[in-house]
Amino acid sequence: MYAYLREAFEVIDEMARENELVATQCRALITGYAAEYHDANSNYEIVEIEKVYTAPLRNLDPNGRISRKWTLAGKIDKLIKIDGEYHLVDHKTTSLPIADPDANYWKSLRIESQPRHYEILMYSNGVPLRGIVWDVVKKPTTKPLKVTDATRANTRNTGLYLGEKVSDSTLVELLSIDRENMEMYYIRLVKEVMENRGKYFKRKGLALTTDELEQYNRSLWQVSEDMTTTMKRSGKTGVTPYNPSGCMMWNTPCQYLGICSHHDDASSENWQHTSDVHPELEGEASPHGNRLLLTNSRAKCFQLCPMKHHFRYVMGLERVHEEVKPALFFGNVWHAAMDAWWAAVSGYERRDNDSGD
Repeated sequence: MYAYLREAFEVIDEMARENELVATQCRALITGYAAEYHDANSNYEIVEIEKVYTAPLRNLDPNGRISRKWTLAGKIDKLIKIDGEYHLVDHKTTSLPIADPDANYWKSLRIESQPRHYEILMYSNGVPLRGIVWDVVKKPTTKPLKVTDATRANTRNTGLYLGEKVSDSTLVELLSIDRENMEMYYIRLVKEVMENRGKYFKRKGLALTTDELEQYNRSLWQVSEDMTTTMKRSGKTGVTPYNPSGCMMWNTPCQYLGICSHHDDASSENWQHTSDVHPELEGEASPHGNRLLLTNSRAKCFQLCPMKHHFRYVMGLERVHEEVKPALFFGNVWHAAMDAWWAAVSGYERRDNDSGD
């Protein structure tokens, strides 16, 4: 069961080498994840990992028009076969409760546009999907605890912490530290995760109906038309509408708030222009970051705020020094660990040089 953790640990340690807390949390989580899902995953056949797909954007009118401007694109987490049928796996990390299948988190995923976008891509590429599998992990909220004098003395006398042997270096550190070091924290967190796997891990399937897919496709076509119209009008007038409600989503300022509020300027030294406006595709769809690709992220960005879309996708504007948000960093590390562990369990070898033909 745990034989395949080494590959995941190596990825975690490499990506989070400057953030011991995240590295320790991911190590503890994937230890519990392996215990929870090893048997199930052993029966999955992995077809693709982190694969970019593109497809024409089609209008579902009687003439079946194809957009001459926009091309659909997206990068899937996993394409797998379960009992010979295709499924997409999408990994998610959240701080919200996931144990209750009727929790608000699951309700929000039920109407999420991402699986609809992916399923249309798969259908257009001749892959008949049976459904989507949400693979969700709840991030730990616990942090290293204060070490009591009794715990310090007991650990130094027995060489054990919570029944697990600790290293000599930890025994020495106990003379001076006030809180658990990462080794002690890992031991406690693994026990917490293993004893409460239903709290930290949940998989849930989703089978979209034809009506849902057609509704999303029509909506996406309308979004593309609105984007084209807005971009043309902005090019002529120099004015792009904005949505003030999108400036502080989840109590986090939009990266362009300083520009919109006139505390900064797009021409200042804080900003630069990039040709790759779809970094999530890692240049696989186009070596020049094609600005006419329509991803789920781009569509949602435009719907949230046309001005944000203008800065990000039309101007290709990005900060010279962009700090990665903690939640995004944790998610990136976890996704990479998932790729390593899933591949190791299944014996999958990614064809990095595969042209896709």
